[in-house]
Amino acid sequence: MTMNRLEEFELDCVSEVDPSFEVPARAFLRRIGRSRLFDELIRPALDEGSALVAVAQRTRPWPPWGIGARTISAMEIAVPRAEGTAGLTSVLAVPEEGTEIGLLAAVHATLLDGLAERGVERVHLTVREGAAFGEWLAARAGFERSDSLVLTEHSRYWLHDAPIDEHRRAIGIEGADVDDLVTGGALKDDAYASTAMYLLGVTQALGPSWDEQFVSGEIIANTGPGMVAACLPPGGPPALEQ
Repeated sequence: MTMNRLEEFELDCVSEVDPSFEVPARAFLRRIGRSRLFDELIRPALDEGSALVAVAQRTRPWPPWGIGARTISAMEIAVPRAEGTAGLTSVLAVPEEGTEIGLLAAVHATLLDGLAERGVERVHLTVREGAAFGEWLAARAGFERSDSLVLTEHSRYWLHDAPIDEHRRAIGIEGADVDDLVTGGALKDDAYASTAMYLLGVTQALGPSWDEQFVSGEIIANTGPGMVAACLPPGGPPALEQ
């Protein structure tokens, strides 16, 4: 049976854990070797009520219900940092879809749409200080370094943020329809190159952190408290020597 890409995939945003999402999400993460992300990131963030997950999934032809009826092919997670802002991650995908730029872009656009509908105006990447590729990639995607610092045990990271619309424009998906992204019709020439560079670049830079290969990746997921401002001491965070 032959299907076109629009018939094959359903794109949606998930904001809570239920069996219809948990079962295919666990199967998807297990297949790509990142099972730990469900219990260590996705479930806690969704249970807290702050996260959003965009998915591209298939539904089997018949019966289209019951356990195993849905299969996730790609996913991206966003975790709000404070009111009106959210941290982005990479688009995770099964191997056969890993370079399908149209599908990856459609998942990313679906997530941005979902965030905007929830009042999020700005998005960010968390980039290691001095990381040449990470800083270059963030700048190409419309992000500018903010004054928000994240300290791990090993490295200093800065949030690089941008208005959602500016980020869309910078990576070549401004005004693009999700359906056209899935089919590949919305991405041509420079737009394709910009979108591919961003999506594959973030995947490469964030991958070692997802896989726990080393602790100071160029880009990491900002998985701290959803509302950082509410956790700050009087007067803000402690001053650090530059």
